[in-house]
Amino acid sequence: MKIQQPGVILAVRNFTVQSPGATVRRMTMTAQPKRERLECRLSAEDKASIEAAASLTKVSVSQFIVDSACKRAQTLLEEHNRIKLTGQGWQAVMAALDNPPEPNEQLQRAFKRLDEDEIWE
Repeated sequence: MKIQQPGVILAVRNFTVQSPGATVRRMTMTAQPKRERLECRLSAEDKASIEAAASLTKVSVSQFIVDSACKRAQTLLEEHNRIKLTGQGWQAVMAALDNPPEPNEQLQRAFKRLDEDEIWE
């Protein structure tokens, strides 16, 4: 299976790990050739911090920066794409929060089931 994002292609394959009493499915990604390059300027203090952190995690400075930037980029993209509302949609959500309907029978049963199941331990 391949995962594609704008400018990025990751090859992914599934594998299964068996342990006593459990089977765990995992996905691994095979590295694609690295052909692109980024350059940046930074202060000596920032560079020293990044080098120290990379050393602690036992990866190269380049890999540390790529990993960190990709995680941050993915988080921002997920947050940005999570909810998209028009102005009218936003007003409808705010109105529903300001004037919530009375709990119906189905919601009351759900609350009762939560109390009985004690899932919040």
